[in-house]
Amino acid sequence: VAAVILSMYKNPKRVEIIREGSSYLQNMVVVSSRTMKSILELQPAKDSYSNILSLLVKTFEDNHRNFELVYAICGLFANVSLSSKGKMMLSKLGAGPTLHKVMKNAKDADL
Repeated sequence: VAAVILSMYKNPKRVEIIREGSSYLQNMVVVSSRTMKSILELQPAKDSYSNILSLLVKTFEDNHRNFELVYAICGLFANVSLSSKGKMMLSKLGAGPTLHKVMKNAKDADL
């Protein structure tokens, strides 16, 4: 799990890595509670993002037309929001307003 998160940090512009990493983490959250802890607490040594969730909110906003990516990130957000700490972090990062903005500007056919 840590290797996937670090790979996502190292490649924030590579949409396919973010998409596949998000899908992997989404599934691993269900399997292992340690995954949730890693998602919420793992931080790279020298990076502008405080945790992987902040990177994902930014990636989500920047790539909102890539629906495979949006689907993967939303799935991970849904699982992370099952924990109270995860829900609070997503709220502080503005995931809700970002999702609302994307859905508001999308065509019905895209959703």
